[in-house]
Amino acid sequence: LIRVKVAGICGAELHAYIGTHPFRKPPVQMGYEMSGDVAKLGAGVKKNLSVGDLVSVLPPRPCGHCPTCMEGLYNLCENKTNLGTSQWPGCFAEYITAPEDSVFKIPPHVTYEEAAIVEPLSVAVHAVRRIGTVLGGSVAILGVGTIGLACVAAAREAGAVRIAATDVADFNLAIARSYGASITINALREDPVASILRFTEGRGVDAVLIAAGFSSVLNQAIDMVRLRGNIVNVALFDDSVSIKNPVSLIAGEKILTSSWASTAQDFQIAIALIATGRIKVQDFITHRLPLERTKQGLEILEERCQDCIKVLLQID
Repeated sequence: LIRVKVAGICGAELHAYIGTHPFRKPPVQMGYEMSGDVAKLGAGVKKNLSVGDLVSVLPPRPCGHCPTCMEGLYNLCENKTNLGTSQWPGCFAEYITAPEDSVFKIPPHVTYEEAAIVEPLSVAVHAVRRIGTVLGGSVAILGVGTIGLACVAAAREAGAVRIAATDVADFNLAIARSYGASITINALREDPVASILRFTEGRGVDAVLIAAGFSSVLNQAIDMVRLRGNIVNVALFDDSVSIKNPVSLIAGEKILTSSWASTAQDFQIAIALIATGRIKVQDFITHRLPLERTKQGLEILEERCQDCIKVLLQID
């Protein structure tokens, strides 16, 4: 039993709120980015956990016995249960329960707010790891909301030396620069493909991470990545998408793949990056609201009428 202290509102909750998420369907108690204190332990808990420990929770709970789990791909489990769904009520609440294998202890010097960012950072860590190696290379991140900004920071920590970031909000782009972006491009004022080709002397970047779910962004990624470069999509698309220039993808032997959620290893890496101060996540946080104003937090994310990246709910 975990007493929730801070919960983050993720883009997936916004998709559920407006009815476009593939499986998070109302009625449901939402929320899966969280931090809190262990309030009580079940009799069978064997993990090194104690009442009062600061913890966060890995949201996908795998079955452990399907073919995908047998391969160790627990985030892709065919029968997984996800925190924040009807099968596992989420953390927009004062308390949640979680199985011990999903609960990760956080060093006590980490704040509740920082601990609530572990999950989105782990998603970015997983996406960067899906590229393969970025050491010494160039990466473009298209869309720098919470996940995109986390990808900028994670790519920097993985050794990327040239990082480009695109978005339509100058506020987000300024924060991307503070996290290590070499150049930032406002896609409303500049052509992202032309700008990034100039940035790479016409070669294209080694890898692209798509963190904005728009068909135009997918096509930009194909056009700006180098021959045999990697494109990793981490965004949810509301509608079907079409590739306008498939010849560029095929003839360039460009690799288009995807990234989904995160694993226990990604979660541990994210905890270490935050706990050691290598990634300072406080700049992600732009809004803090009490639990009873959750609807307002969702509306802030939906309307984008103010500078907004991460909305946190303070449970008490």
